[in-house]
Amino acid sequence: MFGRDRRVRKHGLPAEATVLSIEDRSGRSADTLRRWRHRLDVRPADGSERFEAEVTAVFGISGLRPREYDVLRVRYDPATRRVVFDLDGDPRYDLDASTRQSLERLRPRG
Repeated sequence: MFGRDRRVRKHGLPAEATVLSIEDRSGRSADTLRRWRHRLDVRPADGSERFEAEVTAVFGISGLRPREYDVLRVRYDPATRRVVFDLDGDPRYDLDASTRQSLERLRPRG
C-alpha cells in the first residue's frame, strides 16, 4: 500500500480535489492519531475527466488535516486513479509552512 502511494506521490499527475466527506475509520480508540477516509472530487490539471476517489490517511484528532469542502492538491495515477494527498507546502496542513506563514505575518514592514 505505502509503496504504491510513494510511486503516485513521486510520479503521479497533479490535480485539484474537493473533500466531499470524511469518515473516522479508527474505531474506538483513545489514541490522538486517527485514520480518516476522505471522499474526493478530483479534477485533473490536464483537463481530463473529473472523477471521485477515496484517500485514507492518518492525522491527529485535532490540528492540521483536511476538512469537508476544502480544496487541495493531490497527485494521481491515471491508469488506476489511485490518489494521494499533496499537502507539502500548504500552510493549512504542513506545520513548517504554517509556521513560516505566521512568522511572515508578524514580521515588521518597512
